[in-house]
Amino acid sequence: MKHRHTPITLAAIVLIMLCSCVREQFTPSGLSGGEGYLYLQFGTAQNIEISTKVSLKAESENRIMNLYLFVFDGNGRKIHSKFYDELERVNTEAELSSFDEGWYKVNSTEYGKSSTGTIKLKAPTGSGFKIYVFANIDGDMVKISSELLSHNIDTEDDIKNFKVYINQETTSRNGYFPMSGSIDNVTIKDGSNVSASNIQLERIDSKVIFTFKTGTRPDKRGQVIKSFEPKGWKVFNIPKTSYLMGHDEDACSVDPTTPTGDYSQYASMFFDSEWMNFEEFPDDKTSSFSFYMMENRQHPKNTSFTDYQQRSKRIKTSTGLNATQDVEYTSLSGKTGTKSMRLFENANDFSTYVMVSAKVTMELTGEEEGQTLGGYVQYIIHLGDWSSTIHNDDGKHWDDDEYSGVTNFETRRNVTYNYTVTINSVDNIRIEVETSDGANIENQPGAFGWVTVAKEEIAICDSHYESRTLTFHAKNMFEGTHAAVDDLSWRVVTPFSEGSPEVGRDGEDIPAGLDYKWVHFRLNKKDSDGKFYDQSRRKYTNRLFTETTSFRSADDNAESDGSGETGLAGYHNDGLMDIMDLVKYLKAQAHKYESWLRNGGNYDDYKCDFDSEEIDKAKICVTAFVDEYYYDADPIFGGHSPTLWKRFVNQSDRSIHLLSNSNTSKDLESSSTGSVITIQQKSIKSIFNTDEDYTILQNAWGLESVDEYASVVNAYDKDGYNSKDSGKNTDIFNGLANSVFEWGLAPSGATVGDITTIQSGVRWDKYLDYETENSVPQMQSDYKYLRYICLSRNRDNNGNGIIERDELKWYLASIQQLVGIYVGGGVLDKSIRLYNRTTAERNSNEPSVWRQHIISSTNYEGENRPTV
Repeated sequence: MKHRHTPITLAAIVLIMLCSCVREQFTPSGLSGGEGYLYLQFGTAQNIEISTKVSLKAESENRIMNLYLFVFDGNGRKIHSKFYDELERVNTEAELSSFDEGWYKVNSTEYGKSSTGTIKLKAPTGSGFKIYVFANIDGDMVKISSELLSHNIDTEDDIKNFKVYINQETTSRNGYFPMSGSIDNVTIKDGSNVSASNIQLERIDSKVIFTFKTGTRPDKRGQVIKSFEPKGWKVFNIPKTSYLMGHDEDACSVDPTTPTGDYSQYASMFFDSEWMNFEEFPDDKTSSFSFYMMENRQHPKNTSFTDYQQRSKRIKTSTGLNATQDVEYTSLSGKTGTKSMRLFENANDFSTYVMVSAKVTMELTGEEEGQTLGGYVQYIIHLGDWSSTIHNDDGKHWDDDEYSGVTNFETRRNVTYNYTVTINSVDNIRIEVETSDGANIENQPGAFGWVTVAKEEIAICDSHYESRTLTFHAKNMFEGTHAAVDDLSWRVVTPFSEGSPEVGRDGEDIPAGLDYKWVHFRLNKKDSDGKFYDQSRRKYTNRLFTETTSFRSADDNAESDGSGETGLAGYHNDGLMDIMDLVKYLKAQAHKYESWLRNGGNYDDYKCDFDSEEIDKAKICVTAFVDEYYYDADPIFGGHSPTLWKRFVNQSDRSIHLLSNSNTSKDLESSSTGSVITIQQKSIKSIFNTDEDYTILQNAWGLESVDEYASVVNAYDKDGYNSKDSGKNTDIFNGLANSVFEWGLAPSGATVGDITTIQSGVRWDKYLDYETENSVPQMQSDYKYLRYICLSRNRDNNGNGIIERDELKWYLASIQQLVGIYVGGGVLDKSIRLYNRTTAERNSNEPSVWRQHIISSTNYEGENRPTV
């Protein structure tokens, strides 16, 4: 489904009947013998900032909703306790004198400023008392309530040993932040009003903020990062429990020498978050996310290292793989669970760490200039408190950066940790796989993934049908006059398979178990000088490629779609090749060219398709036809399932590497692929639940990732909005039905409510101009408008030139579909959301910067134009 980026904003006005509970004022009953009043000042402690959305606002983090107070004598016996809820609260501090007991507060709405207040209590007299105060105890995120405290706290030791548990395995909070504080040596005098010192209330949570930035520092090869595109983040080993009051040790502290076989005793006390999207994008080079967690201060296994890169170093097995421990445990609710835990050399295996996934593109220079590097990488970052000196502008590199405190893995309560991560390169991943010939070489153990270096191009395609011209230069297949192609193959990565084909005895590829039939290729046409067009694309055909012994003219290879257009002449039928056909063809052409280079003579006699006798200029150009990222059936095992779509929607890019050779690191965590050309395709994105266990949902719609021609096509139609046949696209839900009417394909007399088919005999080339350059939309000039642009996301799959009903799959969204995308935008990458401006753009005073408009396929009521 196609959409233009900018939101439709809906405003709903809700009338709320407000009622309030008012406490009736009574004259204080007064003090009895042996009693006194104590006025206790309280305030929220400042979050300690460890320097290096976002999360909730200061108002939520500072808010105090209720209080529970305990008084203990010098022997630790409880002599008084009271729960202060909203009904006990007065509006001004002066009003406290009218009550025996009560409280007053001023909630802060600013960072750096505490919420404050006063508690008045009537309690037995004495000295050496210790007072504990707990705030926000009746929320639903943490298992702590006034009832639990009243039934379980009789002594001071009960307070010290009281543990709280989270009720939900989540890193977010709802504004109820439990807090605790205490004060010693309090005296309450008989018949007197006594004011005690201020008691600081500390949140039992930690707050963690990660900011990722695109760096500018070259790596040791002189390469500079071009873009960093965050994909997601996940937190591991989040504690489920904590002491209500601060302790020297955690509520669940795991000895670092604990045998891994005993990890099942502790696993139930920790959880891992789900993969989440980044939340904030202050500018196009900065992205961030944040979360909350209970403190985790596990002791590391080893404190003798000084190199920051060793913080996340993994334990290796005897075969060089990264070690893991499978753990089976019983959860706090009594259910059996399993998990696979990473094992680390230095960090405690239960210390909290974050994993971030991203796509990185490098700007290659020097010897690699003209090549393209792209990588899908993951970073493991253990939390903790350390300091660093980063060298950005003094000619030094990452291994010259200086760190101290690198053995600290603690995350403490009431502390905000700000981590700024600057991504400059993926070179360490590349070095690891390119130099690990039987050895483990890890300069950056916390970074891994797969990196692709393409000599020609990395073609990034969207999830719909797409075509691209690709060029294979002879010089990239040769070492001198030798065709270095015999050992080269292809590689594919999709949600259903990953790998390269086996090679049979006859040298033929055996693609068993590989999902590769989603890309096809067709030779480009040539100009009058016999040179391939390197930019002009071809028309899709369902004719399969066959080589011939005799020469076939352009007329012999005429298009089979009824257009009468001539094809490409040559010793072939000008058909489609799959990846195996293409690799076989290119190898054969390279060997023909090699024979000519060595033997000379008449170039035409070699029947070689490279278009120049000069090796530096010789090339073969093709058009790659990429299917939509959709599967009707499992491509490996066959078979249909109503929920198969959940296996490929919202997944990573699928890719195919042509003429590639790959290296893999010793631990199999990272790989490097050297290719001539790589094709990567983004998956269909959707706001719907893709959990395969949620079988009730079997149908959904999805959307593309980017409008490739947003800067080229801006007008809705050549006559503006008021166009012939507009006004009949009235369905607020069915974007496809609306689009069929807007495209002029609806049968006579049909309405959006009863349409089931389209007009017959309408040709694709009425709307589409296939032989255009990559940068130009494949639309005829009369239809190069937003009204028709989604047609170019579809394809003449049967190659007959006629638009068939089942060939219309991508269309302009209806107004309600846009509303759904807006509401569900949190599950989508930032670039795909309807309103995807950065923070800086949103704060701009220029409407052209912060404003976005989205055109729906639904008619604006009463007018012949779409709703915008």
